[in-house]
Amino acid sequence: GLYSLPGTNAAVILARRASGLLTCTSAASAIGLPLLVPPTSVHLAIPSHTAAPRAGVVPRGSVLHWESGLAMRAEDRDVVAAVPIALVHALRCLPGREAIALVDGVLSRRLVTIAELAAQRPRVRKLAFDGLLRAVDGRSQSIPETFARIALLAAGFSVEPQVHIVGVGAVDLLVEELVVVELDGFAYHGDRTQFREDRRRDRALQLIGVPVLRFTYRDAVDDVARLVAEVGSLVLQLRRGRRPLLDRSLRRGARDW
Repeated sequence: GLYSLPGTNAAVILARRASGLLTCTSAASAIGLPLLVPPTSVHLAIPSHTAAPRAGVVPRGSVLHWESGLAMRAEDRDVVAAVPIALVHALRCLPGREAIALVDGVLSRRLVTIAELAAQRPRVRKLAFDGLLRAVDGRSQSIPETFARIALLAAGFSVEPQVHIVGVGAVDLLVEELVVVELDGFAYHGDRTQFREDRRRDRALQLIGVPVLRFTYRDAVDDVARLVAEVGSLVLQLRRGRRPLLDRSLRRGARDW
């Protein structure tokens, strides 16, 4: 009794066959939310008052989230769980920083509020859930921004995302009100116009005495400890009242090359 058009997403078909809704990372992927790694298994929200799907309906490796507040009707057109429910499921499945980045992305898109998420507070792991909600910040606009912010905060620095500076615009992170940290993704910063604009912004910041450190997506995702160390080194120099100077041992004249 189930019909689908050619090309229909296989996860959507599975959700209908199982009388459930896409949730967790499957829901995030379906509505275009930021994920570090695409889901390899289908996550389904199943009403807790219903029987388990028949054998063979749900492939091995699928993840079922039994949800007491879920109401399913045959005439429902939705195939994705409500955003607050899907996020709560994701908070259980994803590593901490990836879960925070996902919630940051949802908050920045204004798809949910902190109050709506708090209303879904689970009965177990309440402290972990509350800690994650305290760590989120909807001003961060990308995964690398979130990862860098979390790591810098954990190292004891004050960090403010998306600070607007006159003549510059919004900067990704302002650390200790001393250093601007910019996170460059190639998709956004790879064209010539944006390349020129980034350099103009850097010059404008330097002219008002605010140094800029630029990092790539991979720096923030795969080597965030080095990112923190480099930012910390510059902050320390500025706190001591020294402008970073080039060590004479590193200088070379034209005849040295």
